[in-house]
Amino acid sequence: MSSSPSISILGCGWLGTRILPFLQKAGYQVKASTTTPTKLDTLRKIGATPYLLGVTPPFEPQDADLSFFNTDYIIIAIPPQTRRAEDIEQKRAYVEQMAYLRTYLLKNYRPAPKVIMISSTSVYPNTNGIVRESDVVKIEDAENHIILEAENVLFESHLSTTILRCGGLMGDSRIPGKYFAGKTNLTTGHIPVNFIHYDDVAGIILSVLEQDRWNEIYNVVAPSHPKRREIYLSNAKKFGFEAPTFDMSGQTPYKIVSADKLIKQLDYQFAYPDPLEFPYTTI
Repeated sequence: MSSSPSISILGCGWLGTRILPFLQKAGYQVKASTTTPTKLDTLRKIGATPYLLGVTPPFEPQDADLSFFNTDYIIIAIPPQTRRAEDIEQKRAYVEQMAYLRTYLLKNYRPAPKVIMISSTSVYPNTNGIVRESDVVKIEDAENHIILEAENVLFESHLSTTILRCGGLMGDSRIPGKYFAGKTNLTTGHIPVNFIHYDDVAGIILSVLEQDRWNEIYNVVAPSHPKRREIYLSNAKKFGFEAPTFDMSGQTPYKIVSADKLIKQLDYQFAYPDPLEFPYTTI
C-alpha cells in the first residue's frame, strides 16, 4: 500500500458522506461518486474528489470520468432497490450492476482494487433466534435472494472482496423512535433490534483495511439487542416525541444478528455497543 492510499466510495449517500471524514482522518485520499449533480459541491466541501457516476452498464468514457476506479480500494455503498422495485427485472438490476462492475474492474485494472461491499442483514430469514454469517450461504437459505446473489457476484470472483452485512443504520437525525412517535398498538415491541451506529461502520471499515481482512463476510451490528419497545420509549422520553403504544399479545417473527465473528476476528471494540446509548445530533 502506498504512503497515501486512495479509496473510492461508490454511491456516496447517507452512509458514504458520514464515513468519508473517518477515512480522510486515517490518511486516505477519498473519491466519492453520486448520480445527483447538485451533490457534487457537497462532496467537494467535505473534502472528497467528487464524481458524477452511476453503475448502469456500460461505463462510457464520454459519460463519466473513469479515473474514479483507478484506486486502491472501492467501497460499494449502493442500496439495492429490492423493496421499492415493482418487478423482478428492476430488482435484478442490482445483481447486474455488480456483475458489470466486477467484469469492468477485472478487465481494466492490474491489480484490481480491493472491494468492501456494504450489504444488509435483510439477507437473513426470521428464525426467532440467533443468525450468523454461515447460516446464509446458499440462495435457498436467504430471505432476500437478490442481495445474496449480488454478494456472490463479487465474493466468488477474483476480486479481493469483504462483505459487511449492516443492520439498521442509525445516527445524526436517524432516530428510530421518531418514525413511530404517536403510533398505536404496535405489534413489534417485543422484537430485538439489530442496529449499528455509523461511527462503528466507519471503524469496522478501517479495521478491515488496516488488518487486510479480505474474502470475509461480517455482520455489522451492535452486540446489544434491546427490544424495540425499549428503544422507542427511550427515544420518546429523550427527544420529546409522543410515546407510541404497544400490543404485546402477538408473536411477530424476529432474528438476532450475531456480531461475534466480527468481534473475534477483528478484535473490534464498539464505540457504541448499546443502541439505547446511541448519540444523535438533530431531530
